[in-house]
Amino acid sequence: MKKIVGILFVMLITTDSINGSALDMNTALSILKENNLEIKIAKLDQSIAKKDEKFASGNHYGKIDLMQDIAYSDDAGNVFGFKLTAREATMVDFGMYEMQSEQNPGGTPPDQPGNTLNYPDAESFFQSKIRYEVPFFTGYKLTNYVSIMKAMTKMKTLDKHKVINEKIYQVRKSFYDMALLKNSTKNLKNILNNIHKLEKMTKNMIDVGYAKKVDLLEVRAKKGNVERLLMDLKLNQKLLYHYISFLLNKKVTDIIVPKSSMPMPRINSKEILENNVDIKRALVGLK
Repeated sequence: MKKIVGILFVMLITTDSINGSALDMNTALSILKENNLEIKIAKLDQSIAKKDEKFASGNHYGKIDLMQDIAYSDDAGNVFGFKLTAREATMVDFGMYEMQSEQNPGGTPPDQPGNTLNYPDAESFFQSKIRYEVPFFTGYKLTNYVSIMKAMTKMKTLDKHKVINEKIYQVRKSFYDMALLKNSTKNLKNILNNIHKLEKMTKNMIDVGYAKKVDLLEVRAKKGNVERLLMDLKLNQKLLYHYISFLLNKKVTDIIVPKSSMPMPRINSKEILENNVDIKRALVGLK
């Protein structure tokens, strides 16, 4: 029984270590490009701009409209019109059989309103039409509209690159900030250990008369300051983990901090003017 419990305990430890494995920077950047909500929104905006561009270009090919008319009326004009449209009108609809004649001396005189034409029964009407419209000349309106939509697509693409670059910078900066915090924590712990030794040494010196209690209080004050700084560093690390989790849209509890310091970039003014995304976007917007 003890052996089985031991095996289960080892399995639990192994599972926890796998699920809680530390995250390295390259993996974090890959997750960022897939999970970050702002990057997803930027990609959707770019996709919408591409759809708008296709929609604008499609106006050159015109449009097809399907129109369906459905009516039910006993109005004389409507009923007669329905029959004419459907090619179903007959001489009876003009009151031919009710008109006064030798065969029908009691009929309606020619100069009197006829019941068949003026008071018809209600009729149903169904009609379907297909209409195809092609723009002939719009004063280059459509051509310029397509050009604007292409520029909007380019701007949204630049916006997407800007968001991606910004989030990559924030993730990289967070990793190096975490390295700085952990390095500072390590140094402060060494200082705190030395202060503990100094505190013990001061107590011994007080016992033999080489130090005073005020010296011990001063040492303890220094120790309190170092402990407060350690607590601040601990809370900043916790806050930074929350920020990295927010950027990746995924809970992160441990990361592998970079071992080397971040090299200083060598960029001149010409490269900034040529490659800056904001400047490119401004130029496209102006055009």
